[in-house]
Amino acid sequence: VDIVFFEMSGFKYMLLFPLIFFGILQRHRRHLKAKKVLFKGKNLMLQYHGEIWGIKDQIEVKVLPRALRIIVPKK
Repeated sequence: VDIVFFEMSGFKYMLLFPLIFFGILQRHRRHLKAKKVLFKGKNLMLQYHGEIWGIKDQIEVKVLPRALRIIVPKK
């Protein structure tokens, strides 16, 4: 999982959104890689592919090695 921290106000985030969307601003932010991430807080809204899964106090995200098999044609 690639993690980028955007420590800025919502207004500034909206102004800089084009730079964020095209990946220009991420180069200048704190960037981490992790196999597991745990989010803790009160009333965290959880969505997955646009579907609301509910409100949680803790969300754990794990990378499962070799969980996705990709087949591509030969060149």
